[in-house]
Amino acid sequence: MRLTRLAIDAQHPNRVALMYGPVVMVLNDTPTLVLDADITKTFRMSGSSLEFELRGQPSKGLVPFYRMGYQKPVRHVLRPAD
Repeated sequence: MRLTRLAIDAQHPNRVALMYGPVVMVLNDTPTLVLDADITKTFRMSGSSLEFELRGQPSKGLVPFYRMGYQKPVRHVLRPAD
């Protein structure tokens, strides 16, 4: 499996959700982010299962949506760089 981008709908093809296989990934305490065309330039897999680090900021990154706490705000839709 690999980290992929998926357009949220046909009307907004540049707004994407990040997926790792069937799992929706969300940003963990990360400010607004512009993605490179190649996601591997932005994120790398950490040692933990299903977690990705933001390159240069290992304490921030992606975690599975189901791991987020109840009523914790998350950012899961991103806009890639044009």
